[in-house]
Amino acid sequence: MGNFADATLLYTLVRVSLHTNDLTAARAYAADVRRMLNDPAILVRNVGSWLLALVADAEDDPGRAMTLLDESVGTLDREGPSLASPDDPADAPVFVRMALRAGALERAATAVAVAERRAVLNPQFPVLAAAAAHARGLLDNDLVPLLRAVELYEGLPRLIPRASALEDAGRKLAARRVVYAVPHLDQALDLYTQAGAERDAARVRRRLRALGAPRRRSTSKGSVTVWPELTASEVAVIRLVAQGLTNRQASERLAISPHTVSSHLRHAFSKLGITSRVELARLRAVREHTE
Repeated sequence: MGNFADATLLYTLVRVSLHTNDLTAARAYAADVRRMLNDPAILVRNVGSWLLALVADAEDDPGRAMTLLDESVGTLDREGPSLASPDDPADAPVFVRMALRAGALERAATAVAVAERRAVLNPQFPVLAAAAAHARGLLDNDLVPLLRAVELYEGLPRLIPRASALEDAGRKLAARRVVYAVPHLDQALDLYTQAGAERDAARVRRRLRALGAPRRRSTSKGSVTVWPELTASEVAVIRLVAQGLTNRQASERLAISPHTVSSHLRHAFSKLGITSRVELARLRAVREHTE
């Protein structure tokens, strides 16, 4: 293969093998990827180092991953491509997570700054804003930008990045109360499953079991929630409102604005075909009694 064929074919094969939990295949492809590190084109070298770093991180060695990315990190704040080809903005949170695990805080902060600058300069591409919010939430360990990322990803055809944002938001919400986390983790599991990302789906299943969440029944359509019409954010809101909390109380619990709570509630009522909180409470009792 030529060098740019490596940068597309091997990129695809490595990413698919990692998400489908086939580390044997990923390691085999990594042997081919190594030749990319000696390519005269920095773009190709950076793709190769990024792929090898992903494999190292999957093997629970983020320190080695960061070493492999030494040259790539030097191109992070340039205007051109940096981590991968095509330079996928949704990889910004992946890199930040990897850097944080390796204790490379400065690198993580640089990646977040680059992601945020790109989002500001290119407002016509919502995926940039979503990835930037996700990366910021990871760097600061802050629920608010993580929930913002979840909202920004809604409607975008990027199943795995959207699921990742939901997973990280659910992980953070679990520290407050399990009932807040489960809707986000449920939806992340649905999206990972839909994408065929079994490695990621298995991780979310383990998290749900650790939280004591009830085992869910699969359906022929692949939806395994009792609120298939709603987003995870809408489910979190309606569960609190159905318990009798006001919009302001729900906003405080979920660390979002009362306006956002009202918006989620309106959308949920419309999707569910109801008009009152009394109807919502009855519907929740019926649906979640059989969960």
